[in-house]
Amino acid sequence: MKSYYIFHENEISWAVFTSAQEASDETATKGLAIMFSEVRRIFIDLFQEAEINSHEILTVLPAFNDQMTIREHNLIVISSNNEYPPQAIHQFSHELCHFIVPEKVCETYRWFEETLCQAMSWYVLLKVLEHGKENPIEQLSGYYDRMEWYVAECQANRLSIGEKPISLYISDHIAHLKEDCYDRRMNAAIAYELFPILQEFPDLWKIVLYLHTLTDEMPLSDALDHILLSADVVETGRNQFKQILVE
Repeated sequence: MKSYYIFHENEISWAVFTSAQEASDETATKGLAIMFSEVRRIFIDLFQEAEINSHEILTVLPAFNDQMTIREHNLIVISSNNEYPPQAIHQFSHELCHFIVPEKVCETYRWFEETLCQAMSWYVLLKVLEHGKENPIEQLSGYYDRMEWYVAECQANRLSIGEKPISLYISDHIAHLKEDCYDRRMNAAIAYELFPILQEFPDLWKIVLYLHTLTDEMPLSDALDHILLSADVVETGRNQFKQILVE
């Protein structure tokens, strides 16, 4: 098994591993490490270096049948093996968003965690594209012009909610969201409505660090107040974000 560092300094070691022996697979894994290093820098911009560096160990395993985060083992599994870099970045960004939540999120609000991680994938891809205009990464040559398209395709796969405000849609379907937090198309529909304000007020992403402090007993309105105030989000962004989600 070979590994390539995403980041390595002092006691911090983030790496992508491959069990394959073929040179082509090793080259692909090295490419993933370079791209994921760029994702890590974007997360530092959002959450500060001290927060990201508090996660000293991270192992990423590519080319499996599913994607998941096993936080207690500092492990992220993705199903992409760099055959299509935008997909690999999309998956890693989603799982890294899960990874930096300090602890497991209560069942009532796992749908909300999934929704934010979905939106994070889109946000990071567009940031990689933005950074690439000035400092392109060799491994993404030929793919930068596909990133906006890829995000649009992911967003287009969301569930149609009609003309109803997303707050009312959530209210009507809250039981389903709690029961099936992995309803990807429904999560994407909610993420799509939140995405513009997450782009306008990127400090809203800090609420990810407080998702584990929510409880099953909290109504959505109280839960949002709790994490938005805990994250010390600017008032304008805080109010607009809550207004989208709560009727």
